[in-house]
Amino acid sequence: PKIQQWMTTCQTTADAGGCFALFEGVRRVLRAKNSVSPRCFERLGELRSFSSTIWQTLDLMAKLAWGAQAPTSSAMKAGFLDAADLSLYCTLKQTATDVYGNNRWTAFLEPYFASLPGASKLSRDEAWDRMLFSETCQQYY
Repeated sequence: PKIQQWMTTCQTTADAGGCFALFEGVRRVLRAKNSVSPRCFERLGELRSFSSTIWQTLDLMAKLAWGAQAPTSSAMKAGFLDAADLSLYCTLKQTATDVYGNNRWTAFLEPYFASLPGASKLSRDEAWDRMLFSETCQQYY
């Protein structure tokens, strides 16, 4: 329930201050996930509260980074998200692929090419380059 309240606040404010509690709460969830054996990831992934936290936070971060219109360049794809937020995004992405697999991750990405404001007016490659999802995560681990 707290995560949903924080998610609403983050969506409403759409700024770093309004998203702070959500991002900290999600970090706690991810730290708890790290105490789970990879053999149990399938069962963990079946928990509705865990699943919704992962996918809804990834969705929200992508939409916040994109903003009301397409970023003007790939250099602007993070929006107001700072290095700590990008590290959280990368950990969420890794968790999503670890727990749910690459196929689910790829399926999750597909709707964004049409749903983000202005994305459909760009070539697929241009849209991808401007999406948070294209962020290279190696520097954040």
